[in-house]
Amino acid sequence: MIIRGCFILMVIAVLQLNAQIMVSLIQPSDSRTMALGNSLVADNLSINSISSNPASLAGFEGVGGFYQNRDFSTDNNSSDFKLQSGIAAIGTPIGAFAFRYANFDWGTYFYRGNSYDHTLGITYATNLSEIFSIGLTTKIFDIGNNIGYGTSSITSTPAFLADFGILVHVNTLISQDILNNRLNIALAIQNIGSKFKSQSMIIEIPKYFRAGCAWRAEIGSNPIPFQWQFSGEYRKLLNPDEPGSYNDNAHSDFWGFGLEMQAYEIISLRIGGETEPRESNFGEAKKLNLRYGAGLNVSPQQFGSDIPIYLKLDYGFLPLHEYDEMTYDKKYLGAWSIGIQYQKTLF
Repeated sequence: MIIRGCFILMVIAVLQLNAQIMVSLIQPSDSRTMALGNSLVADNLSINSISSNPASLAGFEGVGGFYQNRDFSTDNNSSDFKLQSGIAAIGTPIGAFAFRYANFDWGTYFYRGNSYDHTLGITYATNLSEIFSIGLTTKIFDIGNNIGYGTSSITSTPAFLADFGILVHVNTLISQDILNNRLNIALAIQNIGSKFKSQSMIIEIPKYFRAGCAWRAEIGSNPIPFQWQFSGEYRKLLNPDEPGSYNDNAHSDFWGFGLEMQAYEIISLRIGGETEPRESNFGEAKKLNLRYGAGLNVSPQQFGSDIPIYLKLDYGFLPLHEYDEMTYDKKYLGAWSIGIQYQKTLF
């Protein structure tokens, strides 16, 4: 129990949360987002980017779904500390809609039974013009404790929250005749809404401002032999704690960067980095801490069929950083996702 108790404190410190247990609300579960340094506020290539900016869903056509699984446990023998999520999206004549549910399992450490926090969100996004998109996500965050028969020992009032984002498509100075390329610039604000109440605690939800860009370029067509994307993001905690506390204003700035390369629209390789204001097992403070990933995109169209169905597999890993005399069973934390998408207008 002492080891597990220390384990909990370490994970809380690692996540650098403004309040208590909000992993399903704060941390990305998508392996691609993790591998690219949490830098996808301006990305609009995947429905999973709505966790960074709801406007990224604008222009989505067809229907698709993903399942994601991300490991936060540094103990090989622990099955807890898993962040899992599912997302489904559909394009309609009035815009695109997505539904996302995320659940983080804390195990049996805080209350009797199995403790967890979870977030349910609904996203709507649309293109206002060829260059300007907006999006809105409404979310409910709560914690739970299953003590059997679907009952809970926790009395809480959920937090009702909203994210809002914009995305602008900009033509670059590079001629499209030379290189087919596009630049996205985006802004987003997250977790605006009520506080979370549990037992006798009233917890302030961390609010974030995000700004970034993504430049994508490609060579050739049908299929595209080579394409790449550079992404960058700045994230600011808008409601820091009192000076001298863990999440004070001096420790509220985050930066993320990513590079994704894809060959023949099938295989993707990714590398990213993120700087955090404090040292953790994710890396040193205020230094670019790298992580890596890969993806596989398979479709019947690659074999001559006209069926626009795509199976997407992604994997990413984040090397662990040992500090304060901490040692871990693992060398890295992994994340994976699987999804399927029908890329054709339904209506």
